[in-house]
Amino acid sequence: MANVFISHAYTDLPLAQAIEKQLLDKGHTSRIPLGAAVAGTWRAKYARALAAADVLVVLVTVDSLNSKNVLGEIGAGRVLEQLKGLIMLPVLYDDMGIPPFLSDIYCFRLRGPESVDALVDELDKVIVDNVNLTPRVFISHRHKDAPVASALTSLLEQAFHVQSSDIRCTSVQPYMLT
Repeated sequence: MANVFISHAYTDLPLAQAIEKQLLDKGHTSRIPLGAAVAGTWRAKYARALAAADVLVVLVTVDSLNSKNVLGEIGAGRVLEQLKGLIMLPVLYDDMGIPPFLSDIYCFRLRGPESVDALVDELDKVIVDNVNLTPRVFISHRHKDAPVASALTSLLEQAFHVQSSDIRCTSVQPYMLT
């Protein structure tokens, strides 16, 4: 499934966590769980997490429109959309109007905390329909180099969070063709 980054104002954390929990329950992942204490250079860690994401969900509220971090993440999302195909999914809270700088992007609507389930179902469908995730790495090799390919897949598994759909290597389980 997709690696999701959720941008939100600090005051909107409980609502963002409710969305995150349901997206995780549907099989999506997040590099930095919302609300986690990020030590060290937190800004760089969040930037790397956003750059690695397949999807940017932006919770658009009055508070988030006053957050320099959220506005910066929207700007970074626009660049990543052009560079690597990141999908930005703005979620307008309650009766929030569409900000002019998001008017060219389809926006979702969250009427209140009680409608999180329906919103997450919508987001999940869009993510599944629009994010082409498999495979991310294709290991091409000669038949006689199968041991080298196996060692390379082991290295990738140890160095990165890898799912069986992330790699295609025709001589190594579970990365073979179905």
